[in-house]
Amino acid sequence: MSDKNLLSPACALLAAIGAVLIAPAAGAAQELRVGLQAAAGSWDEDLSTAVPGIEDQTLSADGGGVGVVAQYVVKSDADTGFFIGFEGAITQQDASDTTTVTLPPLFSADVTGEIVNSVDLLWFGGYDFGMVSAYAGVGPTLASGEGAIAFAGTTLTDEATHIGWKYGAGVEVDLGSNVSVIARASYAGYRNRAYTAEGFPIAVDVEPRVNEIRVGVVYRVNMADVLGAVGL
Repeated sequence: MSDKNLLSPACALLAAIGAVLIAPAAGAAQELRVGLQAAAGSWDEDLSTAVPGIEDQTLSADGGGVGVVAQYVVKSDADTGFFIGFEGAITQQDASDTTTVTLPPLFSADVTGEIVNSVDLLWFGGYDFGMVSAYAGVGPTLASGEGAIAFAGTTLTDEATHIGWKYGAGVEVDLGSNVSVIARASYAGYRNRAYTAEGFPIAVDVEPRVNEIRVGVVYRVNMADVLGAVGL
């Protein structure tokens, strides 16, 4: 399926959920949640060049990181029922691998791809059963990458930001009146970006994707309590 085919229904879904978030139903419970989370996943990066004779390669690495997460949730009821929400997360990543590209009989270079951090925005919806909630979501994601090309005793580097979409489903378990554990499995695919190091005659195109699990702890604050505390 092409990116254009994916974008149209995804944008329609995000617009519909966003409209509900901006104008929640009267009497709905609203929560703000902030916390920390850890990410672990399997990253793949397809490498290609425009040079005939250099075969495409794939970098594969298990990696992860830690970061911060914030959520805004609108619930049909304070205790159980349907809910929708928006999540933003910033994660310091650490996933890298190296492969060798060759152009026989003379050229050979080691190419390293590394993901150093990611920013995720997720619209989600689900159902709160009481102490346990289940949800699914989709949203845009950014991944910052670094590339290194080593040949003829010289190492050249470049940086690029990959843009993609992330899809996932997860659960939330209440540990008390204000603390929850969140866990989610997700898949993200990113657009191709070119890495070009000055002095290196070949641009290396990199297209990352990741299967990932995230686990975190968030502190929940009822928005009504916050607004009441400041006199609104």
